[in-house]
Amino acid sequence: MTAMFRPPAPTPPQPDRPWWRVLAGLRRNPLATWSERAYEEPAVQVRLLGRPYVMLAHPGAIRHVLVDNTANYRRPVTARRLLRPGTGEGLLLAEGAVWRHQRRTLSPAFTPRAIDRLFPHFHAGAERLVEALGRAGPQVNLAREFQRATLDIAARAMFSVETSGRGAALDALLGEFQGRYGRPTFWDILARHDDDFPWFERGRRAFSRRWFAEIDGLVAERLERPPAADAKDVLDLLLAARDPETGQGMTPHEVRNQIATFLGAGFETTARGLFWTLYLLSQDPAGQDAIRAEVAAAGGPPRTLADLDKLPLLRAAWLEALRLYPPAPIMTRRAIGADDAAGIPIPAGAELIIAPWLLHRHRAYWRDPELYDPGRFAPGWEKRLVRDAFMPFGLGPRVCIGAAFATAEAAVILATLLSSWRVVLADDRPVMPVAQIATVPDIEPWFALEASGQAPAEQDYRRAQQA
Repeated sequence: MTAMFRPPAPTPPQPDRPWWRVLAGLRRNPLATWSERAYEEPAVQVRLLGRPYVMLAHPGAIRHVLVDNTANYRRPVTARRLLRPGTGEGLLLAEGAVWRHQRRTLSPAFTPRAIDRLFPHFHAGAERLVEALGRAGPQVNLAREFQRATLDIAARAMFSVETSGRGAALDALLGEFQGRYGRPTFWDILARHDDDFPWFERGRRAFSRRWFAEIDGLVAERLERPPAADAKDVLDLLLAARDPETGQGMTPHEVRNQIATFLGAGFETTARGLFWTLYLLSQDPAGQDAIRAEVAAAGGPPRTLADLDKLPLLRAAWLEALRLYPPAPIMTRRAIGADDAAGIPIPAGAELIIAPWLLHRHRAYWRDPELYDPGRFAPGWEKRLVRDAFMPFGLGPRVCIGAAFATAEAAVILATLLSSWRVVLADDRPVMPVAQIATVPDIEPWFALEASGQAPAEQDYRRAQQA
């Protein structure tokens, strides 16, 4: 029986706080700024610095914004200022016809067949992670180890090369992006245009130059050493990609931006998803044992996307971690014109906050939403949940193009690691989620790894499988 427990989360504050406290809270941790109303009502409207904000937590209204009437909504200035230094004008920030061209061109690189060809990279990275953990001391920092492993896998999948000497520089730059330049400031919230307050943007511009120089270096190294013909990587797919409607490929500048987007936004969210999954499973020994037995019964870690169907318990634990700690906890849009979203009035110029964090913990759509309960995602879960109340990778045409990549990579790493060890939380400190670009822990706790054996829960699972 999988344990159900309540992991730590920010306590909703009292309503009607002064604006300066709200701004200070947004800087420290946006997850701690929403009141109880946000977890109970379909929408909450407030004004901040003279601008209307609408927090949407109604699945139908969110679908209206992200699917049915996308032409009326754009990413607001604040989001562009935060993301552009690390992603350029890649798929994440592109709009209109430019975005449609990029999405059509990139889609063939992320089909199930294309993802299946990347599984050797996932396995190699998972095995290197297990070897590194085996050499570590009695306690390990899984948050950091997952960061290194997913960055290495991303580089191998994209370039067929190790990050080698660039690994430390990339890791440091991405940490700088997440922890400093990817966090909103008073000037970002106040800005009405991308280039407002240019003196404040100097640091971001300098960071962007350093970041893209590292990307250019990796691409140059890879082009000097092409892989074998039967070992195509993501860079090959990007260079060969053509828009199916126009036949147009991507320019070198566009390819560079897409790589920056995948590295800057992709590896981080996968690493954090892995951390939260193991953090939760470390407090659920029976659940760990059952997953370990499931992986053994399936013949080991998956080697294709189809193999994930053999691992329903592992998938359920992953999805429940994404529910409690969504990879992108907050999405924002700006309404161009006035609108009505499932009965919720949207003023022209309003800033919309669509927060999977709120939606996934909303009391109208989830039973005991604060509890960890992977059973929510037992086979057939899609039919039981309120439609669109679960959106860890977004919704509609702009749903994350790398969702299958991240899920496959995570499944291989989790299955490989749990096949070798039981993971035990070796830290008494509460771990609090913080919203940056991803949902990150406020501290990096210590874990202990114990050699796995066939526990009673595993024996029960095997007997049930045989029956």
